[in-house]
Amino acid sequence: MRIRFLIAGLGTLLVLGAAGLGVYQRGDYNEYVDLAVNEHGPNINFVYVPQFFRDEPAHFSVAIDADMPRKYSDYIRSVYAFLAKVSNRTVDFEVVSADPFIKADRYVYVGNDRSNDVDPHTFQSPFTAKLRQSISKIYPNKTDEVYWNLLNLYLPGYYGRPLFFNSEFSTMDFGRAERENTYTLKNNRIEKAAVYINIPPIQDAPEEDVERYTKFIIIQEIFQEYNVTPDINGAFQLRTILNDNDEALLETRGVDTMRRAYSTASSALCPYDVMLTSQLHAKPNANPEPAGLFTYLGLYTQAYWYRFTSPSDLFDDRCW
Repeated sequence: MRIRFLIAGLGTLLVLGAAGLGVYQRGDYNEYVDLAVNEHGPNINFVYVPQFFRDEPAHFSVAIDADMPRKYSDYIRSVYAFLAKVSNRTVDFEVVSADPFIKADRYVYVGNDRSNDVDPHTFQSPFTAKLRQSISKIYPNKTDEVYWNLLNLYLPGYYGRPLFFNSEFSTMDFGRAERENTYTLKNNRIEKAAVYINIPPIQDAPEEDVERYTKFIIIQEIFQEYNVTPDINGAFQLRTILNDNDEALLETRGVDTMRRAYSTASSALCPYDVMLTSQLHAKPNANPEPAGLFTYLGLYTQAYWYRFTSPSDLFDDRCW
């Protein structure tokens, strides 16, 4: 009898301990969701849109640029397939060398183009040329030269970036949009998205460092595109793919940048990232409400199930 009481008592303590830990972590998770979802909206056609909508069909398509190495195109497939599974959706892929948006909703480019130490005023990105070819057919605009010049000026400062577009691209006055900070869009629905990733050649960088860093940028930028979430700099270090710790990277160059990124930021998905994806897409176009204890525990348990039934290179072991 005493043994039964002892076992029951220990069981009760474990349940109370887990509940207490869940209460603390739930508040932490809700803070993360608030930062990821409510702090910033996206730039659509280069115009900031605080309130936006996105088409969320049960099936979507991704165009993968044909010029990237197979190891990166395979990783892109794996990342999108996982996010689709968590969201109860299906996805197919097209490998394209031109016109990426003819058959797809999303386009992913991974390059190794020299973009550091270039004159941004004369820089011409291969990504911009491919994107322009397709967007200009879908959303023709005689004044869009301003947009493409701005994009070429903007890209050398980034290793990766998601870009969003909609049909208002074809009617925008890009010259006025560039001059006026108050320019607003009438259409705030995201219709097309492109993910730009470019790791310029770095002298003496070991291939394993380049590959690990490139995959880090791939999964981070795809996650941001898929969930329309911004960087969370400085907060939740090693707890989310959204934290890329830009300040730490600015202090380093070359291969040291890659290694510093790995030591200061999660290199793949963490539990909060999987939970956010599941919660966001349960109710498309509605910001998630703060998770109660049972909702949090359900999302957390589900995240671990996905963790152990999916490819291991999608997750950073340090945050699980």
